[in-house]
Amino acid sequence: MSVDDIIRTQMTAAGMLMEDLSARVVIDPLAPGQTEALRDLAESLVAIADIVDAIRSL
Repeated sequence: MSVDDIIRTQMTAAGMLMEDLSARVVIDPLAPGQTEALRDLAESLVAIADIVDAIRSL
């Protein structure tokens, strides 16, 4: 797997995570746990961004 493929995979994962939470928030914005889900997503996105930055610096 090339570096570009790894980056593409990570960015696709980020997009899928955002899409999933977006749908849940739109369907039921007042559901308990939505703010926790947002925080979890933010942590995941930061981790993915760090991975992509690290791969790009190789």
